[in-house]
Amino acid sequence: MINARDNYYLMKGQNKIVNEILLFALGISITAAIIINFQIVHNSANDTTIYSNFNNVANTVINGITQVLNGDEGKVVVRIPDKISSEVYRIKISSDSLIISSIDNPSINITKDLFNISSSHIIYGDVISSARYVEIVSETTGLTKFINVKRAERYA
Repeated sequence: MINARDNYYLMKGQNKIVNEILLFALGISITAAIIINFQIVHNSANDTTIYSNFNNVANTVINGITQVLNGDEGKVVVRIPDKISSEVYRIKISSDSLIISSIDNPSINITKDLFNISSSHIIYGDVISSARYVEIVSETTGLTKFINVKRAERYA
């Protein structure tokens, strides 16, 4: 039979085991919380980098369009990165806006207005970043002035 003294020692051993299990669970939960927090910070920093670089590419293309409009040259070739943070992206230009969006995740995108540029010209084009070079060409037919933004075949 188990007397009170033996029962006390049995409970003391169980308490140690329970304490060790709780301590292990606490350690696991702290580790999981740290990993989740670092993942959130990493994703936030990655998104900031992508949007910042998309803005830089948009400004580069807009500068190229401005050079074609203001200069004597009818063609300008602009170099763009083929990937931004491992994202392949698309540059789409219509008469009033420039949109840069990720191919794999279209929700990652920026839009720039071309309202100062597009008032006297029809601007259009669609380029995927893997082209690495964008050709901006000015064409005039009669009274209409076109600016075509396309892949630069010669530099590919």
